[in-house]
Amino acid sequence: MFVKNIMKKKVITLSPEDSIVKVLRTFSNNRISGVPVVKENKLVGIITDSDIIANLDIHTPKVHFSTSPDFILLLAGLKSKKGLDEIEMEMKILKRFKVRDFMNVNVLTANPEDTITDVARLIHEKKITRVPIINKKEKVVGLVARQDLIRALTEV
Repeated sequence: MFVKNIMKKKVITLSPEDSIVKVLRTFSNNRISGVPVVKENKLVGIITDSDIIANLDIHTPKVHFSTSPDFILLLAGLKSKKGLDEIEMEMKILKRFKVRDFMNVNVLTANPEDTITDVARLIHEKKITRVPIINKKEKVVGLVARQDLIRALTEV
C-alpha cells in the first residue's frame, strides 16, 4: 500500500511568521499536536507541541494541547514550581515569539509513492509522530501520522 492511499490530504499548515499563540490555538482548536511550516508554498519546517514545551524551559511531561492553550501553559508553569509573576511574565514573552523561533528545520519527509512500510520504518527509527508528504516541488500535499499507519494496518 502507498502513502497516497492513507495520507491526510487536507493539511493544516502555518507560516514561519505566525505567532506562537496562533500555533497553540490551532493545536487546541483542531486537536492536533504538530503541523508543517510553509513559506511560499514550500515546506520549510515543522512545529510540534514538544518543540514549544522544550523551548519554553518549562519542566513538565509532554503536553497535548487538547484544551485551552493558555490553561496548558499555566498548568505547565505551575508544575515547574514557578511563581505566578514568573508564569505571567513567560506568557507575555511567549506572545512575542514566532513559529520560526520554535520550528524544526530538519524535517523528515516522504512522497505519495512511498510505501506505508517505508514511512512506518521512518517514524519508528527516528522516533517522530508525523511525516509531511511533499511533491517534487516541495509542496505539502499530505501528512501521515502514527495513527494513520495504525488505522491502515487494521484495515488490511
